[in-house]
Amino acid sequence: MIYDPTNCTLCPRACGTDRTQRPGVCGCGDTVRLAKVMEHYWEEPCLAPEGKPSGAVFFSGCPMKCVYCQNAAISRGLKGHDVTVGKLASIFTDIVSNGAANIDLVTPTHFTPHIARAFGISGKPPVPIIFNTSGYETVQNVTLAREFSDIWLCDMRYADAEAAKKYSGAADYPIYARSSLKTAVKAFGAPRFDGKLLKSGVIVRVLVLPRRVLEAKAIISYLAEEYGKDIIISVMGQYTPVSCDLPDGLSRRLTTREYEAVVAFAAGKDICAYMQEKGSDDDCFIPDWNDPGFDI
Repeated sequence: MIYDPTNCTLCPRACGTDRTQRPGVCGCGDTVRLAKVMEHYWEEPCLAPEGKPSGAVFFSGCPMKCVYCQNAAISRGLKGHDVTVGKLASIFTDIVSNGAANIDLVTPTHFTPHIARAFGISGKPPVPIIFNTSGYETVQNVTLAREFSDIWLCDMRYADAEAAKKYSGAADYPIYARSSLKTAVKAFGAPRFDGKLLKSGVIVRVLVLPRRVLEAKAIISYLAEEYGKDIIISVMGQYTPVSCDLPDGLSRRLTTREYEAVVAFAAGKDICAYMQEKGSDDDCFIPDWNDPGFDI
C-alpha cells in the first residue's frame, strides 16, 4: 500500500484530503498526534498476564464519530501533542525498556504508515505489537498493519447499518468491519500463545450497548459461525455514558441483566471467549488526558 498524504484514503471514509495542508475526516493532519502513553492493566488477560501491563499508546483523532465515545477528548477534541516519527520510535523503545508485556497501539488507523516508519527506526521489539482498532478499516490498511503488528484487536460494534449511521456516522461500518476482519484472520492467523501470553492472532471485542442485546447476540452468532475458534471473542460490559443527552437509552449504563443475557448466549457457542466482570463500567477507567505520559 502506498500512502499519499495529499490524497488520503487510509480509512473507509476515503476523504481524499491533502493532510499536509489540512486535517482529514479523522481530525488529523500528516503529523502524528499523540494523546497519551501509559501502563495499561485492564486489557484482556492474555494481553497482560500476571499483572504485567500493556504499554498503551493512545493516538488523537479517529475516523469514527461515535456519540458515546469515552475518549471524546482525544478522538473528537484532539487533545494531544504533535510528535515526529523519530520521537514515536523512541517512545516504542522506552515502552519495551520499562518492561511492558506489549506495545498497544490504540486508534492507530489514520497513522498506520507513520507507525510503520517508526518501527523501521526502532526495530521489531521482542514483545507483541497490538493494532487496537474500532474495526472500521480498509483491507489495504489491515495489510499494511500486518507488516509490523502481531495481534489484531478490533471491535465489532454493529450488525445493523442504521444503528452504525445513527450512533457512529458510518452506515457502511458493518461492511468494512466484516471485510477487514476476514483479511485480518487470514493475515494474523489463529491465536498463538507463549504460556498465558498471546503472541499473535485476532481478538474481536463486542461492546454490549444498552437496549441492544439482540444486536450483540447477532454479532456473536456471526463471529461463531464464520470463525469459530480461529479468533478470540471478548464480550465487554464496560459501556459508560458520557452524556445525559444521548439517544435511545444510551444515556444510561448497561444493566447486569442485559450483560448477563449476552454472556449466557456467548457461553452456549463453541468459541474462545473472555467475559468482563460487571463493575468495569466506571469512568475511573478513562485515562487522565492532562498527563501525556511522555516528554513533550
